[in-house]
Amino acid sequence: MKNALEKGRIGSRQLAILIIFMTVGDSILILPSLTARAASQDAWISAIAGCLLALPMLWLWMALAGRYPQSNLAEYARGLLGKRAGGFVSLYYSIYFFFVSTGLIRELGDFFTIQIMPETPLRAVHLLILLVIAWGLAGGLEAIVRTSELFFPWFILLLLALLICLTPLLTPDNLKPMLSEGVSPILHGSLYVLVYPFAELVSLLMVFPYVARSRSTKRDILLAASIGGLIMFTVILFSLMVLGSYLTSNQVYPTYALAKKINIGSFLQRVEAVVAFVWVLSTFFKTSIHSYAFLLGIAETFKLRSYRRFIGPFVLLQFGLTYLITPNFAFYTDVLFKYWPFWDLTNAVLLPLVLLLAHSASRKRTALKA
Repeated sequence: MKNALEKGRIGSRQLAILIIFMTVGDSILILPSLTARAASQDAWISAIAGCLLALPMLWLWMALAGRYPQSNLAEYARGLLGKRAGGFVSLYYSIYFFFVSTGLIRELGDFFTIQIMPETPLRAVHLLILLVIAWGLAGGLEAIVRTSELFFPWFILLLLALLICLTPLLTPDNLKPMLSEGVSPILHGSLYVLVYPFAELVSLLMVFPYVARSRSTKRDILLAASIGGLIMFTVILFSLMVLGSYLTSNQVYPTYALAKKINIGSFLQRVEAVVAFVWVLSTFFKTSIHSYAFLLGIAETFKLRSYRRFIGPFVLLQFGLTYLITPNFAFYTDVLFKYWPFWDLTNAVLLPLVLLLAHSASRKRTALKA
């Protein structure tokens, strides 16, 4: 049954743009540091491994969504697992989406107060971000996606310009020695590449029913995820080749530090604002979709007529939690490094697999009864 909570429709190309934005998301600033901490100078190999590991996960989601093309995650969880268990899973995912969006807003606030506006109160930054996100949520899914479509050419253009300007600074020797610590650190690093750019795309299971399907939809999804993965691989590779593994792993925002290195003819320099713009833009859309998934999940779980009625309470609740979720950015990055990946994998792989198995079991029961 088609969900009546959302009237908007988006195309496959618009979904692809959204996937690229979400894959890059906050990862463009934090992922090089996390992978370098795990795999040192072999972090670029971890990036390749992580992107390859993401393909089966994407297939799992498409298989699940393909069996229920008119329903979102909250709807078919209830249909497959029953009213109580399905309602619990729906509420659980909604809480997960809420915490992801809260963490992303905290990342944005910390970045602004650490790097750009240190004298600005953290709560003021959070409030401004939340008001913009609330405005987008009030417009609905179609408004968010069309806005991403508007900014996408500038996003790609600025990213390419940044990478081209960094090319003269590349030092291939920073990638040596290869495999000096064996395969284990590479696999550890690939966990972060799998989780932060890709696993958190699971929120799109709340969006798939509103995509105008075509023969190229699956291809567009895989292509968009591949482009996002290629961007992240390039960012990690450039961070290692310019900064080296030690600085990359110890910098709070290695990609931002990377942009500070650009100096072409003493004319083009101090272009880190470009990185800030690219990161804020991609993180904004990732946060918006997770917030949208949360509101839609809550509305579905509690049978509300409209998710828009909950936007005001959502902003107030998230405004408080973004400040309380972590005492400081060092603690937050430690959580991202040690604990958060396993929660992401549970929600992106384990639970969707359970739902797919439940679907197979229900089909077998139906066939036996027939």
